[in-house]
Amino acid sequence: MRTQRGILRPAIVASLVATLSLGLAAAPAEADSRLHVRPHSGPPGTLVHVRGEGFPPPPIVVGCTREYILEFVDASLAGERIGGVVPDHDGNFRLRFTIPQWAAAGIGFFEIYYLRYSNGRCHRGGPITIRAFTVTHPLATVTVAGLGSGQAEAASPAVANVRVNPIQGPGGTSVHVKGCCWRAGESVTVTFRDAGGTRYGWGSAKVGTGCHLSCRYLDIGIPAHAAVGAGFVKMYSFTKAGKTTFTVTAA
Repeated sequence: MRTQRGILRPAIVASLVATLSLGLAAAPAEADSRLHVRPHSGPPGTLVHVRGEGFPPPPIVVGCTREYILEFVDASLAGERIGGVVPDHDGNFRLRFTIPQWAAAGIGFFEIYYLRYSNGRCHRGGPITIRAFTVTHPLATVTVAGLGSGQAEAASPAVANVRVNPIQGPGGTSVHVKGCCWRAGESVTVTFRDAGGTRYGWGSAKVGTGCHLSCRYLDIGIPAHAAVGAGFVKMYSFTKAGKTTFTVTAA
């Protein structure tokens, strides 16, 4: 469905919205496969029960684990891979997932896709089915002098300002990453998702405690076998997230 995470053509967007609204399978060949989520909406931190029905056994792909991959994608098209899924003999599966604190408010979705193998590695294959989930802002109690208190929509997690240098290069390129502004002592995680949907991580590091707000500087190496095309570098913490594009020009 997406060859470049975060970049969608208008026609694809329209098709995606229609599919999400109706809860239909994204691939006609898997029309009997159904994905259910409960609840359908909630703020970051919501525990979601995910249930699949009618899934055939995962295809046998030489060089890849025999499983489907389940992923959550928020309204900003930032995604998190939940993990591999192997249906039981009746084609069913169940699992739970907590909506990340950095998830952007709006209509996101859960999707399940199969794997394919090419150029010596496993890649993201086509989606089988998707199901919408709306991330809402939590309600907070607000007190106004002389007017009492009431419920108001709390601010969504702040967006971090993320920059990379250079902005493109072949696999193996060393990239300088800068993310601002984090609270002192926050633990910041850096990831890269290539054009094929594969996610790479470099762990977490804490921001220094010498100031109230601070930038975090890291040097990462784009994997040598990353898929060619536009991917994105993401930095996130418990309170905020940000991302920017890095284009892999050659493997």
